Amino acid sequence: MGLEERKKGQAPRKPRDFQDELEEAILRFKAAFELLQQASLASDSEHLLSVMQKELNLMDKLATAIERKGIRKWEQKLSKDAQVFISDQNRENFEILQQDIATLSEANRRPRK
Repeated sequence: MGLEERKKGQAPRKPRDFQDELEEAILRFKAAFELLQQASLASDSEHLLSVMQKELNLMDKLATAIERKGIRKWEQKLSKDAQVFISDQNRENFEILQQDIATLSEANRRPRK
């Protein structure tokens, strides 16, 4: 979606994933660059340089957001993996504990000599 469509009051589409967000950023940059090229022909370059700077700032924010989402995504995956590991470890420890309790109970039931 280009700058012209947003100027008409249409909201930009909501990106579904990182690839969509990157493609959106590239399209926005290309649109801003085209405006800059037009500005050099129309001699309204100050305004369009301002637009270009805003677009570059938005792209920078988008790149930062994508990076953070990527980090969070991996943190969540690692967290889930850790939870599964801990759960497995707890289950194993619980089973060992149950076996130990059963062994001790059986030993206590045997008559002492």
